[in-house]
Amino acid sequence: MIGMLTLAGLAFGAATAYFKGRAFRLYHGGWFHTQRSLQAPASVAEHARQLDRDLSDLQRLQPGLARVERKYLGQPLDETQSLLYLLGMQALKNKEPKKFELISHLLNEIWLQERDASQLDVDRVQTLNRFQQRILAFYASSALQRGKASLPSVDPKAWAGRLSLGHRLLLNHRVKQWHEWEVWGGLTTWREACDVLERLDRWHQELETGKVLSPPSPQLKSLYEALLPLQTGP
Repeated sequence: MIGMLTLAGLAFGAATAYFKGRAFRLYHGGWFHTQRSLQAPASVAEHARQLDRDLSDLQRLQPGLARVERKYLGQPLDETQSLLYLLGMQALKNKEPKKFELISHLLNEIWLQERDASQLDVDRVQTLNRFQQRILAFYASSALQRGKASLPSVDPKAWAGRLSLGHRLLLNHRVKQWHEWEVWGGLTTWREACDVLERLDRWHQELETGKVLSPPSPQLKSLYEALLPLQTGP
Protein backbone atom coordinates (compact mmCIF):
# COMPACT_ATOMS: atom_id res chain seq x y z
CA MET A 1 0.00 0.00 0.00
CA ILE A 2 2.74 2.41 0.97
CA GLY A 3 4.58 1.53 -2.22
CA MET A 4 1.54 2.28 -4.35
CA LEU A 5 1.04 5.63 -2.64
CA THR A 6 4.69 6.45 -3.19
CA LEU A 7 4.43 5.59 -6.88
CA ALA A 8 1.25 7.62 -7.20
CA GLY A 9 2.97 10.59 -5.54
CA LEU A 10 5.94 10.29 -7.86
CA ALA A 11 3.65 10.08 -10.90
CA PHE A 12 1.71 13.13 -9.74
CA GLY A 13 4.91 15.09 -9.18
CA ALA A 14 6.29 14.07 -12.58
CA ALA A 15 3.06 15.07 -14.33
CA THR A 16 3.04 18.43 -12.53
CA ALA A 17 6.66 19.07 -13.52
CA TYR A 18 5.91 18.10 -17.13
CA PHE A 19 2.95 20.45 -17.54
CA LYS A 20 4.73 23.27 -15.69
CA GLY A 21 7.74 22.93 -17.99
CA ARG A 22 5.51 22.80 -21.05
CA ALA A 23 3.60 25.88 -19.89
CA PHE A 24 6.91 27.71 -19.34
CA ARG A 25 8.00 26.94 -22.90
CA LEU A 26 4.65 28.01 -24.34
CA TYR A 27 4.67 31.24 -22.34
CA HIS A 28 8.17 32.28 -23.42
CA GLY A 29 8.03 30.86 -26.92
CA GLY A 30 4.82 32.38 -28.26
CA TRP A 31 4.34 34.42 -31.39
CA PHE A 32 5.18 37.75 -29.72
CA HIS A 33 7.92 38.53 -27.24
CA THR A 34 6.01 39.95 -24.30
CA GLN A 35 8.28 42.79 -23.19
CA ARG A 36 9.25 44.02 -26.64
CA SER A 37 5.69 43.91 -27.91
CA LEU A 38 4.40 46.11 -25.07
CA GLN A 39 6.94 48.93 -25.49
CA ALA A 40 5.10 51.93 -26.93
CA PRO A 41 6.68 53.90 -29.82
CA ALA A 42 7.49 57.62 -29.63
CA SER A 43 4.29 58.47 -31.55
CA VAL A 44 2.23 57.65 -28.45
CA ALA A 45 3.75 60.56 -26.52
CA GLU A 46 3.06 62.93 -29.42
CA HIS A 47 -0.56 61.81 -29.58
CA ALA A 48 -0.87 62.51 -25.84
CA ARG A 49 0.61 66.01 -26.24
CA GLN A 50 -1.80 66.82 -29.09
CA LEU A 51 -4.75 65.66 -27.01
CA ASP A 52 -3.64 67.86 -24.12
CA ARG A 53 -3.31 70.89 -26.42
CA ASP A 54 -6.80 70.38 -27.83
CA LEU A 55 -8.28 69.86 -24.37
CA SER A 56 -6.71 73.15 -23.36
CA ASP A 57 -8.36 74.83 -26.37
CA LEU A 58 -11.71 73.33 -25.38
CA GLN A 59 -11.38 74.69 -21.84
CA ARG A 60 -10.68 78.15 -23.24
CA LEU A 61 -13.79 77.95 -25.41
CA GLN A 62 -15.87 76.53 -22.54
CA PRO A 63 -14.74 78.33 -19.34
CA GLY A 64 -17.08 76.16 -17.29
CA LEU A 65 -14.77 73.21 -17.98
CA ALA A 66 -11.70 74.95 -16.60
CA ARG A 67 -12.05 73.24 -13.22
CA VAL A 68 -12.37 69.76 -14.73
CA GLU A 69 -9.08 67.90 -14.79
CA ARG A 70 -7.95 67.12 -18.32
CA LYS A 71 -7.23 63.50 -17.43
CA TYR A 72 -11.00 63.06 -17.01
CA LEU A 73 -11.94 65.09 -20.08
CA GLY A 74 -9.55 62.94 -22.08
CA GLN A 75 -11.07 59.57 -21.13
CA PRO A 76 -13.97 57.73 -22.81
CA LEU A 77 -16.21 58.17 -19.78
CA ASP A 78 -19.95 58.29 -20.45
CA GLU A 79 -20.11 61.80 -19.00
CA THR A 80 -17.26 63.02 -21.21
CA GLN A 81 -18.78 61.48 -24.31
CA SER A 82 -22.21 62.97 -23.67
CA LEU A 83 -20.66 66.39 -23.13
CA LEU A 84 -18.59 66.28 -26.32
CA TYR A 85 -21.51 65.01 -28.41
CA LEU A 86 -23.70 67.81 -27.04
CA LEU A 87 -21.06 70.47 -27.75
CA GLY A 88 -20.54 69.08 -31.23
CA MET A 89 -24.24 69.20 -32.11
CA GLN A 90 -24.53 72.71 -30.65
CA ALA A 91 -21.60 73.82 -32.81
CA LEU A 92 -23.36 72.53 -35.93
CA LYS A 93 -26.64 74.16 -34.91
CA ASN A 94 -24.90 77.50 -34.28
CA LYS A 95 -22.87 77.19 -37.50
CA GLU A 96 -19.50 77.06 -35.73
CA PRO A 97 -17.46 74.75 -38.01
CA LYS A 98 -14.17 75.39 -36.20
CA LYS A 99 -15.67 74.34 -32.89
CA PHE A 100 -17.18 71.22 -34.44
CA GLU A 101 -13.78 70.43 -35.94
CA LEU A 102 -12.16 70.73 -32.49
CA ILE A 103 -14.78 68.42 -30.95
CA SER A 104 -14.30 65.80 -33.66
CA HIS A 105 -10.52 66.04 -33.26
CA LEU A 106 -10.89 65.47 -29.53
CA LEU A 107 -13.08 62.42 -30.01
CA ASN A 108 -10.58 60.99 -32.48
CA GLU A 109 -7.65 61.70 -30.18
CA ILE A 110 -9.34 60.07 -27.17
CA TRP A 111 -10.10 57.05 -29.39
CA LEU A 112 -6.48 57.00 -30.54
CA GLN A 113 -5.17 57.36 -26.97
CA GLU A 114 -7.14 54.29 -25.90
CA ARG A 115 -5.78 52.33 -28.84
CA ASP A 116 -2.25 53.48 -27.94
CA ALA A 117 -2.42 51.89 -24.47
CA SER A 118 0.18 49.29 -23.56
CA GLN A 119 -1.72 47.99 -20.54
CA LEU A 120 -5.02 46.50 -21.69
CA ASP A 121 -7.66 44.22 -20.29
CA VAL A 122 -11.02 42.94 -21.47
CA ASP A 123 -13.03 45.72 -19.79
CA ARG A 124 -10.91 48.47 -21.32
CA VAL A 125 -11.11 47.03 -24.83
CA GLN A 126 -14.85 46.45 -24.55
CA THR A 127 -15.23 50.10 -23.45
CA LEU A 128 -13.16 51.17 -26.45
CA ASN A 129 -15.31 49.07 -28.79
CA ARG A 130 -18.48 50.72 -27.46
CA PHE A 131 -16.85 54.16 -27.64
CA GLN A 132 -15.95 53.56 -31.28
CA GLN A 133 -19.53 52.66 -32.14
CA ARG A 134 -20.85 55.80 -30.43
CA ILE A 135 -18.40 58.01 -32.30
CA LEU A 136 -19.42 56.45 -35.61
CA ALA A 137 -23.08 57.01 -34.74
CA PHE A 138 -22.34 60.64 -33.79
CA TYR A 139 -20.52 61.27 -37.07
CA ALA A 140 -23.39 59.71 -39.01
CA SER A 141 -25.87 62.03 -37.23
CA SER A 142 -23.58 65.00 -37.79
CA ALA A 143 -23.44 64.30 -41.51
CA LEU A 144 -27.19 64.96 -41.68
CA GLN A 145 -26.39 68.51 -40.57
CA ARG A 146 -23.41 68.81 -42.91
CA GLY A 147 -20.87 68.10 -40.21
CA LYS A 148 -18.03 66.25 -41.89
CA ALA A 149 -15.89 64.05 -39.65
CA SER A 150 -14.52 60.51 -39.58
CA LEU A 151 -12.24 58.33 -37.51
CA PRO A 152 -8.60 58.35 -38.62
CA SER A 153 -7.43 55.65 -40.97
CA VAL A 154 -4.86 53.52 -39.13
CA ASP A 155 -2.81 50.68 -40.57
CA PRO A 156 -4.17 47.55 -38.80
CA LYS A 157 -0.61 46.47 -37.97
CA ALA A 158 0.57 49.88 -36.72
CA TRP A 159 0.82 50.35 -32.95
CA ALA A 160 -2.67 51.89 -32.74
CA GLY A 161 -4.06 49.54 -35.38
CA ARG A 162 -6.80 47.06 -34.52
CA LEU A 163 -4.61 43.98 -35.07
CA SER A 164 -1.80 45.34 -32.92
CA LEU A 165 -4.40 46.20 -30.28
CA GLY A 166 -5.68 42.63 -30.36
CA HIS A 167 -2.19 41.21 -29.98
CA ARG A 168 -1.48 43.48 -26.98
CA LEU A 169 -4.76 42.44 -25.35
CA LEU A 170 -3.71 38.80 -25.69
CA LEU A 171 -0.25 39.56 -24.32
CA ASN A 172 -1.60 41.40 -21.29
CA HIS A 173 -3.97 38.52 -20.58
CA ARG A 174 -1.05 36.12 -20.94
CA VAL A 175 1.05 38.02 -18.38
CA LYS A 176 -1.82 38.39 -15.89
CA GLN A 177 -2.70 34.71 -16.09
CA TRP A 178 0.91 33.63 -15.71
CA HIS A 179 1.23 35.49 -12.42
CA GLU A 180 -1.92 33.77 -11.15
CA TRP A 181 -0.75 30.34 -12.30
CA GLU A 182 2.56 30.80 -10.49
CA VAL A 183 0.70 31.57 -7.27
CA TRP A 184 -1.61 28.55 -7.45
CA GLY A 185 0.66 25.95 -9.08
CA GLY A 186 -0.35 22.29 -9.04
CA LEU A 187 -1.09 19.75 -11.75
CA THR A 188 -4.57 21.02 -12.63
CA THR A 189 -3.39 24.62 -12.82
CA TRP A 190 -0.44 23.92 -15.11
CA ARG A 191 -2.45 21.63 -17.37
CA GLU A 192 -5.06 24.39 -17.72
CA ALA A 193 -2.24 26.90 -18.36
CA CYS A 194 -1.05 24.84 -21.31
CA ASP A 195 -4.55 24.79 -22.81
CA VAL A 196 -4.99 28.55 -22.39
CA LEU A 197 -1.55 29.43 -23.78
CA GLU A 198 -2.12 27.23 -26.83
CA ARG A 199 -5.45 28.99 -27.42
CA LEU A 200 -3.86 32.44 -27.09
CA ASP A 201 -1.13 31.50 -29.57
CA ARG A 202 -3.78 30.24 -31.98
CA TRP A 203 -5.68 33.52 -31.71
CA HIS A 204 -2.47 35.48 -32.35
CA GLN A 205 -2.00 33.51 -35.54
CA GLU A 206 -5.64 33.83 -36.61
CA LEU A 207 -5.62 37.60 -36.02
CA GLU A 208 -2.44 37.95 -38.04
CA THR A 209 -3.69 35.89 -40.98
CA GLY A 210 -7.28 37.18 -40.99
CA LYS A 211 -8.82 33.80 -40.21
CA VAL A 212 -12.02 33.44 -38.19
CA LEU A 213 -11.15 33.11 -34.51
CA SER A 214 -11.52 29.57 -33.23
CA PRO A 215 -14.19 29.11 -30.53
CA PRO A 216 -13.16 29.86 -26.94
CA SER A 217 -13.26 27.75 -23.84
CA PRO A 218 -15.81 29.07 -21.27
CA GLN A 219 -13.11 30.83 -19.25
CA LEU A 220 -11.93 32.77 -22.32
CA LYS A 221 -15.37 33.79 -23.62
CA SER A 222 -15.14 37.47 -22.55
CA LEU A 223 -11.65 37.77 -24.06
CA TYR A 224 -12.94 36.25 -27.30
CA GLU A 225 -15.87 38.70 -27.42
CA ALA A 226 -13.50 41.65 -26.95
CA LEU A 227 -11.31 40.41 -29.81
CA LEU A 228 -14.07 39.86 -32.38
CA PRO A 229 -14.68 43.55 -33.26
CA LEU A 230 -10.94 44.00 -33.84
CA GLN A 231 -11.02 41.72 -36.87
CA THR A 232 -12.83 44.40 -38.89
CA GLY A 233 -13.38 48.14 -38.79
CA PRO A 234 -11.13 51.21 -38.48
